[in-house]
Amino acid sequence: MKAMIRTSTLLALWALLHFSAAAQFSATTTLPGYTTFGINGGWSYQTSDVRAAPGGFGFGLTLGKNLYYQPGAPLSFDLRGRLLYARQFGLDHFRSFDIDNNEALNGDRSLDYTSYPAGLGVGDGFVFQNHRTDLGELALEGVLTLNQLKERTGFLASLYGGVGLDWYRTRIDQANPFGLEYFTEYSSIDPSRPKASIRKDLSNTILDGVYESNADGFTNSGKLGLMPSVGIELGYQFTPTFALTAGHRLTFSGTNLLDGHQWEDNQNDLYHYTSLGLQWTIPRKPRRATGPSPQIKVLLPATTPYRTPDPNGLLRAKILHVNSPADIQCTVNGRPVNFDFFSTEFTTRFFLELGKNEVVLTASNPYGTDRVVRTIILETGAIINPPPPPPSGAGPQVRIVDPSRETYRTERDRHDLRASIQGIRDKSEVELTVNGRGTRDFIYDNRTRELRATISLRPGDNRISVRATNPYGSDRDEVNIVREEEIRGPSVRIVVPNDDPHRTDFDQADIRATIERLGNNGTVRFFVNGRASNDFRLNGNTLDARISLRPGENQVVVRAENSAGNDQDEVAIIFEPVRPTSQPPKVRITRPDRPNSTTSSQRADIEASLEYVSRKEDIDFRLNGQRLYDFDYRPQNGRLTHRIELREGNNRISIEVVNADGRDQDAVDIRYLSEPGPVKQPPTVEITEPANNSAADQPSVILRAETRHIGQANQIDLRVNGRRITDFTFNGGSGKLQATVSLKSGDNDIRIKVTNSDGSDEDQVKVRYRGAQ
Repeated sequence: MKAMIRTSTLLALWALLHFSAAAQFSATTTLPGYTTFGINGGWSYQTSDVRAAPGGFGFGLTLGKNLYYQPGAPLSFDLRGRLLYARQFGLDHFRSFDIDNNEALNGDRSLDYTSYPAGLGVGDGFVFQNHRTDLGELALEGVLTLNQLKERTGFLASLYGGVGLDWYRTRIDQANPFGLEYFTEYSSIDPSRPKASIRKDLSNTILDGVYESNADGFTNSGKLGLMPSVGIELGYQFTPTFALTAGHRLTFSGTNLLDGHQWEDNQNDLYHYTSLGLQWTIPRKPRRATGPSPQIKVLLPATTPYRTPDPNGLLRAKILHVNSPADIQCTVNGRPVNFDFFSTEFTTRFFLELGKNEVVLTASNPYGTDRVVRTIILETGAIINPPPPPPSGAGPQVRIVDPSRETYRTERDRHDLRASIQGIRDKSEVELTVNGRGTRDFIYDNRTRELRATISLRPGDNRISVRATNPYGSDRDEVNIVREEEIRGPSVRIVVPNDDPHRTDFDQADIRATIERLGNNGTVRFFVNGRASNDFRLNGNTLDARISLRPGENQVVVRAENSAGNDQDEVAIIFEPVRPTSQPPKVRITRPDRPNSTTSSQRADIEASLEYVSRKEDIDFRLNGQRLYDFDYRPQNGRLTHRIELREGNNRISIEVVNADGRDQDAVDIRYLSEPGPVKQPPTVEITEPANNSAADQPSVILRAETRHIGQANQIDLRVNGRRITDFTFNGGSGKLQATVSLKSGDNDIRIKVTNSDGSDEDQVKVRYRGAQ
């Protein structure tokens, strides 16, 4: 187990270093449908008839698929598979007499604890129950995660539940290395000793730790079963793809045999798995959008390179699959030029330089880019004659009438442009450019000779040019429209809660506020009871937060500020906690079911029904005024059980329970009248040789002792320095014992204990061995 924890720690450190470069990415960039992979290990144990013992462990793998996730959503949901192996141990500190129907202990196989040898003075057969359960599970789980908490803080909190196919097999350690029962060892344990001391002796001194026998109802092949489970996981998302988790999982076995012991009660067993884990998130690759990419077909010039003596260049093309002129770029010798684009028709005119001129036309959309290059050579030495005189007639006249000034300022994002154009036939002889880009999105009315267009304005300068051309010449007018953004102070209004003051009996409250005119450089501050808090989310002009409330009045303030001013809104929330209903404890002794009873049996079973008692420590169980601690109490059903030893005469049994709301008690009297029996003959023992506190020169000494009322060697417990010695001779007729005992250097403790059905006795001596000189 320790090695597994060290391995998990090293893996966590490696993962932190490996993924540290990804820490700057927000976890909210994850796309729905991601995959998770995890490894985990920890402690496994049972809640069952047999008390859990140390040493249990488990380890496993998980593989999950996200089914629901949206950035900012309160919850996300995953479907996850789990592969788990676990081992659990159990060991009881009290005698278990419910073995008559236990086929592993009643003689149906090889071990028979129903009757002890007569010399040990044991009436009813018993064992100290123990088990080792091996379990393998393949499970499917649904995982619900607090998504907003993870996105805001990095902390993980998940609840999950599912069902698994479980293989399990339980073995018990009820035979010594020779395959024999622990009769002598079990009978020598005083049941009134502290339970921790009993369990320590069982695990360290008596039991050999070899779980050699299949438990009641089991074979070597084990069993299969469907087992539902629930669990909780907490952790921290160190990077968008790596998290460290800790969790607890509870599995409902649906059987009372998981611990190999089914005859104490009819309650099904549970098993637990508390673990640390490493979890990786494998993002889903975004789907690439598909669609037609742009296509450019050059109409003029038809060839490249194209030679011409004319310094007036012309490029015409057909461009498909673009949305607007903004998707088109055209350069001549590396410099952008104006162009006209309408529908699919592209036209640009430009002046050529002597020699080589490179024209580059590029079109783009979300699905791709097309690019063509045309080389136009203005031949060197060509005589450039002045243009011929224009034909007789009047050229066009252009005048922009709205706006009427050459430089016009406005705070609006659009402007209706009007221009008067005389001397043209139709719209085809007009060019409108906005910030260097041609557009055909205008109307020309031949009747009024007026151009109209709605121009979208960008912040700052917007250069607008209107040019008209006819066979007799051309004319152009320009205007500059400056869009100035108005800066106004913000406005804040809290909309949730919608009443002030707001009263609630819930210890948390949702806050929502709308913030208008904040601007890109504005700031928002959030205060709860006078203290600034960053635990809020600002989405557009909406602020959302969830706060924890203290009893009484809670003051919430939302404040916004920009360069033009500030504003704030506030609300008072009064938290009035609901006082819990008083639930004083209750106790009723149900067995015996009468306040006074008489019995001839020295043992009595006590049962009681309890309500509103959650801890065993809140129960005061007393027999004849002496408090007992080794009773069994299960808060799940409020059932208390215990077997007691009665003294001759009247016995007072009382149970008192207490909780924060009060106390209750119940009591019964049991009169025990024993039947007359034979005269008791308790045994005696006396070590006659060597003498107490004697010294020895040899590494061994002869041990002699005399006993009374002892008839068999198995009634004698001989120990040297705490180690049990069985190599001795005993005469049952004379009651004399003799043995050769090996000594260690220094003090040696020699102890003999004798036991029969009427009692026990012991004697001891100390011998000092000086060792070789």
